[in-house]
Amino acid sequence: MTDRSIESELYYHGLLPREDIRVMLKRNGDFLVRTTEPKAGQTRCFVLSVMYDETREEAGIKHYVVQNRDGKFIIERFAFDTMPEMIQYHLSQKISINKEINVMIKNPINRASWELAHDDIEITKKLGEGAFGEVSLGRLRSRTGSKIDVAIKQAKLENMTKEQIKDITREARLMRMFDHPNVVKLYGVAAGREPLMIVMELADKGSLDSFLQKNALPAEQRVEMCMGACWGIDYLHMKNVIHRDIAARNCLFGDGKVKISDFGLTREGTVYAMDPRNRVPIRWLAPETLRHAMYSQKTDTFAFGILCWEIMMQGIEPYPGMTVAEVNTRVKEGYRMPMPPDCPAEVWAIISTHCWSDSPNERWSMPQVTKRLEQITHLQRPRAEPVSQVPAEALTGTTKERKKKKNKDRHQSRGDNKAIPVIEDAPYCIGFGKREVPKKHGEPNYSEWQFFLIFATRRLTNKQHRSNIVQTDALYKLNLLGYSVLISDANKRFHPTVIGICSSESKFAYDGLFNAIKYADLQNLYHPKLVVRDADTSIICRYISYALRIVWPNSDDQRCFFHVIMNLKKELPKLAAYSVAVAEIQ
Repeated sequence: MTDRSIESELYYHGLLPREDIRVMLKRNGDFLVRTTEPKAGQTRCFVLSVMYDETREEAGIKHYVVQNRDGKFIIERFAFDTMPEMIQYHLSQKISINKEINVMIKNPINRASWELAHDDIEITKKLGEGAFGEVSLGRLRSRTGSKIDVAIKQAKLENMTKEQIKDITREARLMRMFDHPNVVKLYGVAAGREPLMIVMELADKGSLDSFLQKNALPAEQRVEMCMGACWGIDYLHMKNVIHRDIAARNCLFGDGKVKISDFGLTREGTVYAMDPRNRVPIRWLAPETLRHAMYSQKTDTFAFGILCWEIMMQGIEPYPGMTVAEVNTRVKEGYRMPMPPDCPAEVWAIISTHCWSDSPNERWSMPQVTKRLEQITHLQRPRAEPVSQVPAEALTGTTKERKKKKNKDRHQSRGDNKAIPVIEDAPYCIGFGKREVPKKHGEPNYSEWQFFLIFATRRLTNKQHRSNIVQTDALYKLNLLGYSVLISDANKRFHPTVIGICSSESKFAYDGLFNAIKYADLQNLYHPKLVVRDADTSIICRYISYALRIVWPNSDDQRCFFHVIMNLKKELPKLAAYSVAVAEIQ
């Protein structure tokens, strides 16, 4: 891939992920040019993305990989010296990109305000090494021509996997949602060529833990720091995200303010199930995360308490003198760190009693913590507005463009874990059926209720979701292609058993639910003590059972999953799935 001439074209977006493409291409004929995410041993290529059928939404977008042969750029039957020549030819001649279906390019979609040009970024000083590359001090030229100091993360793509690149772009996409004095601001991303640059607000004092260790601050100022961090985290929760890695090392200090930073582990939603194989910062984790690998906004509250302890103790590492293994064991047993010497008693009461509760149901939410800390400190919550004297519009375009569009597919409400959220915002549907279940050792078969929950692995429209459920006499048949399926015994409380992936259209298109499951090559489907073979299975199983326990702490009184889910639907109508199928209700 060699054509520097295209970098000056506004319809060229560089390394733009598909999550952003589906938002940009809305009408038939909308198009843009991007580059593929590199794979090991392969050269990156240009991709022409075109909306050809807007009624199908994301499914109506075609992506054409442009071939490069003998210095020529080839798409379908035509070859060109440069990419701009290719685009101009198809625009002027009004020729379809595809000879089999009519795919016309009409409306070039220009780069968004947050998509920066490398030529507008100047590196002045290397500050250190990050997870994927260098972190540098630099200057950004705004659209008004003025320059401001910024921090720049540089990622060398040749040293990164496709998943690592996705992680970086996802982090930047999340940061575009945020605009608060106590949250590090993103100015934009330069993805037109390597290295990939993420340009952020510069906090002149650096990391919070280092600043605390180097400066002896009065207790009153440190309490104000706790208040600032509290505002930042509360704001993130208002944006419906979980930070998952709150710690002094992941905060910055600048302009006299604590700023929440490092969103590499941040996820949208109110509950998140982690792969237990992942490495995690044990010293900042809540007891339920250590036990079940589950995160929620309440685990952020627990971590905020640890952060406050770090601030009041001048940045020393939590649980001093204890190994990671000891911390893991002791925290689950109920151990909590002692009060710092100069921490005000009222502040410590919030941390020790309301942030560090063993049960997330008893732990305060961040709005509750914020309200009480404001009463103690008499500090006024800052307005969420641009952090620089340079207007945000001059740096990254209008603020309206950066505000995230509300996700119509989301089926979760904000609130203190009162809902079963959707993993990674995937749409889902729930249903019930009754079938014959064979007993062991030749015993007679018996009938029992089966509960199933289906997570879509790709976004679907409401119309597409409805088309996937077809009523039969006793059991509902589903088109399971591209779905992850979770099966649970209705009569075994909180024992989800197994998950399978449906990937073959010929096998799954019109099979009934349980006939389809057998094709997933799963064993011991109805065994309540199934030993899961896949980490993803374990995640989903723990996720749903944990979420149900949060919703109903006394749910042992419930007779089966059926009652739990029906109560959920009754009490939380906003969480109703796209389609709820109930067969043979007794």
